[in-house]
Amino acid sequence: MNKRGAVELSMTTIIVIVIGVTLLSLGLVWIRNTFGGVNELTDKIFAIGLEEINLNYRDPKLTVPTEIKLKPGQTKVLVIYLNNDGSTGSIRIDEDSGSGNLQIKMQGAPIGQAKTVTIPEGEELEIRVGISADKRVTLDSYDYNVVVEDSDGKTYDEKGFFVTVEK
Repeated sequence: MNKRGAVELSMTTIIVIVIGVTLLSLGLVWIRNTFGGVNELTDKIFAIGLEEINLNYRDPKLTVPTEIKLKPGQTKVLVIYLNNDGSTGSIRIDEDSGSGNLQIKMQGAPIGQAKTVTIPEGEELEIRVGISADKRVTLDSYDYNVVVEDSDGKTYDEKGFFVTVEK
């Protein structure tokens, strides 16, 4: 009789352990998914906040966000604001470091190629720059410069920004 009770007790113990491990696994997966979503939402909120700050506190000549964060295979749009004193000029993006499978196009003009812009005096121009990271991109930070020159070839203003590719 004692052996039968011992077998029932060990079966109950095994069942309790299996149910406990199952519930623990499900709980851990749920927590990971919940907090993963919270982190993504937090990143989006901070990006929106930085964009709003840039909208309200712009440089008198050229406003460029300081950093863009991308994941491999992702595309984002960088918005550059250019205020003009009335002259015609050009704008280009130069790369300071190896691009590492990043593709950057400024409204049709590839990186390093100048785009001629004419802005009436006192007006502001919004220039959109598409940044795409290939799926095989090296996880790193890449340095770029936005250079604005007047019609005489003199530098009107210059600002740098980083593209950070992270997992």
